Amino acid sequence: ILDNPTAADRTVHVRLDSNLGSDSSTTVIVAPSETTNTYAVTRENRGESSDPALAHVVGGLSAAVSPDNWFLQEGDDDLVVEWTVTVPAGGRAILMHFAVQREPTDAAGAETQARALVDLSEPEALTGMSLEERADVVNFNVSPLLPGAASPRMQLVVMREGGWLRLAVRGTQGRPFVLEASSDLVHWTPLEAVGSGDGQIVLPELLNGGQSQRFYRARLVE
Repeated sequence: ILDNPTAADRTVHVRLDSNLGSDSSTTVIVAPSETTNTYAVTRENRGESSDPALAHVVGGLSAAVSPDNWFLQEGDDDLVVEWTVTVPAGGRAILMHFAVQREPTDAAGAETQARALVDLSEPEALTGMSLEERADVVNFNVSPLLPGAASPRMQLVVMREGGWLRLAVRGTQGRPFVLEASSDLVHWTPLEAVGSGDGQIVLPELLNGGQSQRFYRARLVE
């Protein structure tokens, strides 16, 4: 968190230094250059005694501030990320980063989680942050998740016994939306209209065993 109590904008250089603990056995599975410098995935190449597979998430696509530099290479367990940030006069700028840990053989799982953090589709990514703090984040695209801007997002929560599918839809407080279902992506049937309240609804949906496929969408109601 960078606070600027002065009457002038201030430009600062921020450096994240980390040691992965994998020494000369560090293997880069996904390099920053493959992800537009938003994340990387590494693991330790030591067989069954390896450390966990790791993902290092440092920004969102097309965010206001992107890394100036990454240092991450094969056989070196140092991780360095650098940014240049201008903090407005009397204002604040927040840089976020996430670390993901999976089983040593599950680098794919680490990458899947990293992608969900890059676009903040991970439901708990911003848990505990105030609206003011979210608005000050400069290296992720948080603005679509602020009041008045968000489209609803759907998350499959759990499959219940007896053919019941439980869906959770996360929207924005005060923005009503409708949940619709389709078997062909052409004809849509409303399931339930929501005055979003706290921005979330959990809807149990009874699946028809004769259906080969069923699609869902959440649409804002103007």
